[in-house]
Amino acid sequence: ETPKEKLSRKERRKREDAAKKAAAAALAKRTTREAREARERRYRREIDDARRSLVEQKEMWLGLVKDSEQQCRDLELEVAEVRREEAALSAQLEDVRRNDDGAVEVLTGELVAMKLRAAELSNECDMLDHHATLVRRQAPQPR
Repeated sequence: ETPKEKLSRKERRKREDAAKKAAAAALAKRTTREAREARERRYRREIDDARRSLVEQKEMWLGLVKDSEQQCRDLELEVAEVRREEAALSAQLEDVRRNDDGAVEVLTGELVAMKLRAAELSNECDMLDHHATLVRRQAPQPR
């Protein structure tokens, strides 16, 4: 083998080694890029899922607030009705007091029961109002 052929073989080996290294580097670069892109797609999916979940939760909380507010309004109407009945019973009580002491005890019991029911309804209304306030505070603010 002549020195020229020897040099040529070494050059060829060097070129082959350099080509192998370049191919390996390109493969590593492509693999890294593909992994990064896959991660980015996964992160985007997770972000989209989180956004959808937040929207659903917001709608749920707003629905709960709306329901609570309606319950409050219903209870307030019920409280007003009970108070009207209480006033009517109070008026009847005054009439009966003048006429019959036995009926007074019956009406007093009914009046006490009505007042207790009115107090219970008022407490329920206050609790629902407080719940609605808490839910409004916790609901995500629209941007």
